[in-house]
Amino acid sequence: MKLPTIRECEALFSKYHVPENFFLHCKKVAQVGIFLAVELKKKGIDVSIDLVERACLLHDLFKFVTLVELKAQPEFKATAPTKQQITSWKKLKEQFPGKFEGEIFYETFKDVWPELAKLLYGSSNPHRVIELGNKRTWDERIQHYADCRVLGDEVIMLEDRFKDAEKRYPDLYKQLGEKHKEEKKQIRKDEQEIFEIIEVSPDVLLKFNKDSTTVTIETYDSYVEQYYQGTKHYNDHHIYLTDSDIKKRDIVLDVTCAYGRDAALLTERGAKVTGVDLSSKMIAKAKTLYPHIPFFVMDMRKLNFPENSFDHIICNAALLHLEKKDIPSVLSSFYIILKPGGKLWIGVKKGDGENYELRTGTLKYVSKFNNKEIRRLVEQAKFHVLKQYDCIENRKGEKIVWIDILAQKPLKKEAGK
Repeated sequence: MKLPTIRECEALFSKYHVPENFFLHCKKVAQVGIFLAVELKKKGIDVSIDLVERACLLHDLFKFVTLVELKAQPEFKATAPTKQQITSWKKLKEQFPGKFEGEIFYETFKDVWPELAKLLYGSSNPHRVIELGNKRTWDERIQHYADCRVLGDEVIMLEDRFKDAEKRYPDLYKQLGEKHKEEKKQIRKDEQEIFEIIEVSPDVLLKFNKDSTTVTIETYDSYVEQYYQGTKHYNDHHIYLTDSDIKKRDIVLDVTCAYGRDAALLTERGAKVTGVDLSSKMIAKAKTLYPHIPFFVMDMRKLNFPENSFDHIICNAALLHLEKKDIPSVLSSFYIILKPGGKLWIGVKKGDGENYELRTGTLKYVSKFNNKEIRRLVEQAKFHVLKQYDCIENRKGEKIVWIDILAQKPLKKEAGK
């Protein structure tokens, strides 16, 4: 199957001078669609995550062409149209008179990306939804449902989306009559089946409107004791205990230390450890378990330490909960607070992309990396990579591949080269 890259998808919005509010809507729909596709695939459903992602990103590429006029709509973050947007809108309306967005996409790209063009031609057609029902592909059902959960760039409940559409397009739904009721009935069935399979409530999608770090911290705050009992016997810390060569009296920062398991072990070995985590309840647990170790509630994106403070920084399974756009500045801050010659050890999940994921019924934001990607980020922060390797973890029957990196801040005489 031939599909556009993500960069190519985004470039089309610039090429056709699509107003930004349509791009923001498509990005949010894609976030919902990818999440559902990933979770359904985990349950054995036959779905193409890449196809769903591209379909969600491009489903409203030509929606602006169907409007009677382009104008500012503050409620949808639509600003006054530019001259280029108006020119593009007029040209496309002349080229595709009376066509809806799926038809325009199909006629434009059917020979380039045939599977994607076919999906977008039919996915939002109410007659197809009614007539085929559950016989539609999962790719199609997910894309359509994801779109039905997003108003502007905000996730809302399905019934609220129906009410808004009926308010804004009364003539269309009056014309559809009973067929509109049948279409809504089928979409409700889609919703019920999707969330029965992934075993959470449809309400979970409303969390996509929050800051991703807030959602992740709320999750960790909600199950501190469960997390403690489930991980207190893990020994994955042996990797950086040996490779980082942490010595007695070395000053160590444990970033996202959770309840302090690794900080305590390093302290027993004679290191002087400080632990930080953004979960206040995890830090409270750490202080209860290990009152002799300094622990602080602190965001790794805003570390409050002087330059050249630490001999070592450990950042285990932490960067994966950040949005990728935040990681360069975090790595740069690590560089600043490490002493010259100091070492950084990080562990991230291997894979691609970033989005919310379910784990034991809870929602977390997860960024995954390939080997070149994470190495490049570390080196761009001016570190020298000393070691990099994959580490396979078998956790309750699940195989997780971690990328571990040991890097070093150059000595002063090397830094000036």
